[in-house]
Amino acid sequence: MGLTFYPLTTFMGMNGAGKSSVIQSLLILRQSLLAQSSRNSLIHGDDRYNREVSLMTNGPLTGLGTAQDVLCQNAEENYIRMRLSFTDGTKFSANFPIEEGRPDTYISGNYETTGTILEEALLSERFAYLAAEHLGPKNIYSAYQWNMSALNLLGNEGEYTVPFLGVNGEKINVPEAMHHPVAKTRSLIDETSAWMREVSSNIRMTAVYNAIEQTANLNIAYDGKDMTTENISPVNVGFGIPYVLPLIVLLLNSKPGDLILIENPESHLHPRGQAKIAELIARAVANGAQIICETHSDHVINEFRVAVKNGIINKDDLGLDYFDRDVELDSTVTEISVDAHGSLSEYPNGLLDEWGNLMAELI
Repeated sequence: MGLTFYPLTTFMGMNGAGKSSVIQSLLILRQSLLAQSSRNSLIHGDDRYNREVSLMTNGPLTGLGTAQDVLCQNAEENYIRMRLSFTDGTKFSANFPIEEGRPDTYISGNYETTGTILEEALLSERFAYLAAEHLGPKNIYSAYQWNMSALNLLGNEGEYTVPFLGVNGEKINVPEAMHHPVAKTRSLIDETSAWMREVSSNIRMTAVYNAIEQTANLNIAYDGKDMTTENISPVNVGFGIPYVLPLIVLLLNSKPGDLILIENPESHLHPRGQAKIAELIARAVANGAQIICETHSDHVINEFRVAVKNGIINKDDLGLDYFDRDVELDSTVTEISVDAHGSLSEYPNGLLDEWGNLMAELI
């Protein structure tokens, strides 16, 4: 299966149709190639390499079990093959033979690449990933084992978001493309509070980092007409508020050339909140980030279409891939384009049609 990745690529479709498998493929490749032995091989040599490498099915970004767990049950050969082509002309290919019955989690294989693949965002510090499950609300957020140069700055579940805000909230300025009109300043913490108001009205946030204890606290308050509440612990507000925080911070901190993988940005959010988060995703793309987003939300998809119509992003910057599974149990992908008005080139069954189906039941 071949896919084209756009500045904003959106995966949608039924559960179990293969959307997460694409994201997991990129994660497993990153954690494998950045292992020390692989990194040495990638750094040294000529412009073209043919080297041995191990595919790590379990690692810091994703854990998928054994080689047999990863191999497609419909595969014609006992091989895992990966092919990537980058816009700068760099090409990468890898082959990993699977021996039946072996419970391997390190799969020996070989790869070939042209160009300097370590300069690609997928294998650099310009990469970020936020899983479908985020760290829940806490009274205190631990920064123990937090590594600013790790494979994933904020953590797979956003667990280091509050420490990051505590250290950088006043230091980082958010670019114009993602500036919220009600933000008091362009600082990361003020912009975060402003975008959080699209999820919970009148909210204001501060974060404090304790370097000695390696912990951080998130303080939440609400600004009313005549008063401001005392600080409230994250565990005493709606679950969706601290849950969506990592996504907002990740997007506001994104830079041109970054590659960001996001799963289910709509989780625990009211429909308006889902749409506004989708707008922020589009604005991060307008600022130069490349984002791959898996979603089940009509509101997210429709806001991307509105972003095209309103000129936030160009129609050629948005790619929509609809995943399904055929009678042979193979994943199929319908690539859908968007015109300048936000209209879709195709509407396969199951895409944006459930609201109409339910309304028909009520008539």
